[in-house]
Amino acid sequence: MGSHRHRPLVATTAAIATAVAVAAATSTPTRASPPPSRAAFVKRRGAHLELDGRRFRVAGVNCYFLHYRSEAAVDEVLDDAQRMGLDVIRCWGFLDGPSDHGALHPKPGVVDEEGLGRIDRLLVAAEARGLRLIVTLVNNWDDFGGMKQYGRWFGIEHDAFFFDRRARDEYRLFVRALIERENPLKDGLRYRDDPTILAWELANEPRCKTDPSGETITRWTAESARFIRSLDPNHLIAVGDEGFLRRDGASDWTEDGSQGVDWEALIAIDEIDVATFHLYPDHWGKTKDPRWAERWIEEHIELARKAGKPALLEEYGIKGERRDATYARWCEIVRKNDGDGWLAWMLADDAYPDHDGFTFHHPGKTAEVLAREARRLHGARRVY
Repeated sequence: MGSHRHRPLVATTAAIATAVAVAAATSTPTRASPPPSRAAFVKRRGAHLELDGRRFRVAGVNCYFLHYRSEAAVDEVLDDAQRMGLDVIRCWGFLDGPSDHGALHPKPGVVDEEGLGRIDRLLVAAEARGLRLIVTLVNNWDDFGGMKQYGRWFGIEHDAFFFDRRARDEYRLFVRALIERENPLKDGLRYRDDPTILAWELANEPRCKTDPSGETITRWTAESARFIRSLDPNHLIAVGDEGFLRRDGASDWTEDGSQGVDWEALIAIDEIDVATFHLYPDHWGKTKDPRWAERWIEEHIELARKAGKPALLEEYGIKGERRDATYARWCEIVRKNDGDGWLAWMLADDAYPDHDGFTFHHPGKTAEVLAREARRLHGARRVY
């Protein structure tokens, strides 16, 4: 990838503690104001999302590689999303440790300038197409480093990421570097002041199986969300978890607390603005009864409504010939149950192969189905 320029993450533990205690003042960007709707942040109003005083419902896709693929590949994905009439793309904002894909967070205390430059460009390209981004900050899984890389750095097991002081401080140093980044392609506009970012997401699919009470992840979530809110008063904050529940006496592994996640406790945290949940019947052993997935969507929307939070089916996938009809049905359930949107996994450029059985391209049948469902979700009037 050529030579990289690294710069240290200079915030200290004391500075982090101060930031948690005192919310940072919003800075005023020294740039001309864009059109009103693109200058506005998507906000939570009660149990729904809002933009410029109107309901904002998310029709979107996931694409994890936008921070390291070629400019041509990134532009192709963004163009395709725009052609499909989508609003939002969920993407990774992390790349921890050594990687074949360049660098972003190559070692403790260091952020890669070239890696940040790719995110700078991504924000410009997304804004130009009327797209907003959900930016995820660390991975539960090993891909692109994730919590396991923090474990290598500090000699800890996976679940210790949620309570080890060194891992916590390193995560916060990296998060601060992103939030306070001044984008040179936007006249120095800080990421925290850029409405192109829809939300910061704490982690992709966090699990902590060593604590079935769910308290470890709930505590980490509350502390991390408060830290982010202290640095950024503008953006929505989400967990990025799969929506697993914790219910006494439950026999189903998605509800018995065995994954260390208590979704209802997570969405009750004041600083968590959006109730995210995922759905993968193939991976979860839930393919025999199609109604199981439909009930999963309905129940999570209802639980989010009771908690006063917007419900977002932000990652979902199913394999095989039933995919298109199933996606249409799931999107319909979100729409008719007044959910705040959906994001399919995942849209890729034509050169990118279907590694996981869930990848789709535009043009294509799946993209056509999602484009139609986006029109239905938005109704006759586009929100963005």
